[in-house]
Amino acid sequence: MTFDKAFETVDDNINYCDDNAFDQWYTLLEDLRKEYVPTVEMTHQQAKIFASYYHPEKPIIKDKFDYPDVLIMKDISEKELTQAWLHPDSIKIVDK
Repeated sequence: MTFDKAFETVDDNINYCDDNAFDQWYTLLEDLRKEYVPTVEMTHQQAKIFASYYHPEKPIIKDKFDYPDVLIMKDISEKELTQAWLHPDSIKIVDK
């Protein structure tokens, strides 16, 4: 189950609870998402490069980027690349 699906489930099934209980569930899920599936911020160009190298069965290693791509991806850490590879839905497109 993804965190988004968990949020939907809590929202659908906890309507009978007071706002405090809902807030506690929402806070718990949000904390778990930040810990285990943190958002990886990339520019549109970085996300396109990531997508061109992405393969679900082969991890992305920063050392394997071609020359022009490595310059664009320099702000993305190995940890962030790994996180994005494990959970591509964690990528958030930002304009810098």
